[in-house]
Amino acid sequence: MNCRDATQLASRGMDTQLGLAEQLLLWGHLGTCRHCARFRRQMTTLRALGAAYAKAGPRPPADPADAASSGPRR
Repeated sequence: MNCRDATQLASRGMDTQLGLAEQLLLWGHLGTCRHCARFRRQMTTLRALGAAYAKAGPRPPADPADAASSGPRR
């Protein structure tokens, strides 16, 4: 398996359940390729951050009066 195949499987594996053969191929590659292993960790982190952001909901807009009273930023 090459890095292109591994990153495609890692991405697809985030959304769907990979078959056993695909999982074994991917994990075998991730065990020997630090770049693809880092890519998978980053994908997992991004997914978790996105889920946490979505769960938190929208933030209220900043109050323009608060910004005006603090004066210009330097």
